[in-house]
Amino acid sequence: MNETKPEKNQLQDDCNQANLNLSEDATNEEPSQDQCPWRRRLKYFEPGFTGIVAVFTVVLAIVSSLQWCVMRGQLDQMKSSSGQTERAIEAANRLATEAAKANIIVEDTSKRQLRAYVYAQPGNVFNVQNKSKMQGYTTIGNSGNTVAKKVVLYAGIRVMRPFEPDKMGNISSLMSREEGVQVMNPRVLHNIIRERPKQPALTEEEVKEIKYGDKRIYVFGKITYDDVFGNPHHTEFCHMYFGQEMAPFETGLGYATFQAKYCDTHNDAD
Repeated sequence: MNETKPEKNQLQDDCNQANLNLSEDATNEEPSQDQCPWRRRLKYFEPGFTGIVAVFTVVLAIVSSLQWCVMRGQLDQMKSSSGQTERAIEAANRLATEAAKANIIVEDTSKRQLRAYVYAQPGNVFNVQNKSKMQGYTTIGNSGNTVAKKVVLYAGIRVMRPFEPDKMGNISSLMSREEGVQVMNPRVLHNIIRERPKQPALTEEEVKEIKYGDKRIYVFGKITYDDVFGNPHHTEFCHMYFGQEMAPFETGLGYATFQAKYCDTHNDAD
């Protein structure tokens, strides 16, 4: 027993000395396995360590793949959620735009229902055949639900050949303005009266031409006004009278309202 122990110690010292010599001189040969029994034992565990590292590497690759799949799914969900959010925003914007348009339509409709509408309708024409001053009447009114403000009236009366006013682009120069600026209440009628200038009374020849349609009596005009919302508007009118049948009035023969006809042009309103 005492001799074996010194032998083991001697072998260990020899192995240590061999390792020391290896570190000092790389060209020296490695100690044999017989000299280093602990290295011989270590070689039995090397395959196991290699297997463990391989298994760990495979597990790490699997875990990494799973993490990548999870992250890929999360990214796809985020993209999908982002797309849904964008579509929701677009839908909300469309709804807001449509609501704004609807509000504009409702507001415009409300204004149209409430605003003033000034109109002009034919009146009588007096003193066509009695050598007195021929007079033409036009009845104007407001068919809206609110007052017409800043009402300015223009009107005129002439004897001209058929369609002559239609050929004229602008007959404003033949009109005269009614004095003053008016406010017209709804459903209240007014009359505009005009006498032919320069030659108030018709000659016999003119009366004959009017009866046979070679000439006609034209009563025309324009009305400008503002509604209660401050928007400007206008109404144009042009009526004509002719024919052999005349209406009897106290002042002589003339043409009644129902005998009036509308010109092809100069009848307009907004």
